[in-house]
Amino acid sequence: MICWMLLLSCRDSNIWTLLLRCQVFEFIRNEAWYEPDHSLYGDLMLMFGKKKLIDKVEKLFSELIEEGLKPDTRAYTELIGAYLKVDMIEKAMETYDSMKASGCIPDELTLTIMIRNLENAGRDDLAAVVKNDCAEYLDSPKKFLKEVAKKYPKRLRLNLV
Repeated sequence: MICWMLLLSCRDSNIWTLLLRCQVFEFIRNEAWYEPDHSLYGDLMLMFGKKKLIDKVEKLFSELIEEGLKPDTRAYTELIGAYLKVDMIEKAMETYDSMKASGCIPDELTLTIMIRNLENAGRDDLAAVVKNDCAEYLDSPKKFLKEVAKKYPKRLRLNLV
């Protein structure tokens, strides 16, 4: 069991390793001792999201729910991050809204990913919505927003005609 867990949590994002992880995950899910675990889903969602394999990330998110787990902040953040990675801005915003509606609180990582990617996509209007949410979810929103702006300055967008 320990070897399987190590394979599933390994950070190597080689596509073949990812596919092997999925096969191992499917195998252990059928074992009597298996209990659903947020971290396994989160790790796999992160790896597939990095490879822009949205269908796999969405499938894992759905399976997490089917397993009886309530999506946590990490699961939502991985799904949002995957959507943003492939410029599916509206899906990312829908997921962000679903996250909040479910009672799941966006953390600093979630908010950073949202703000940084929305600004980079030229969606300052949506980034402003997320920035406004910081006051509701963070103890020091002004300090947080200053740190995000310092670490991730807006990229210069060239308007080529």
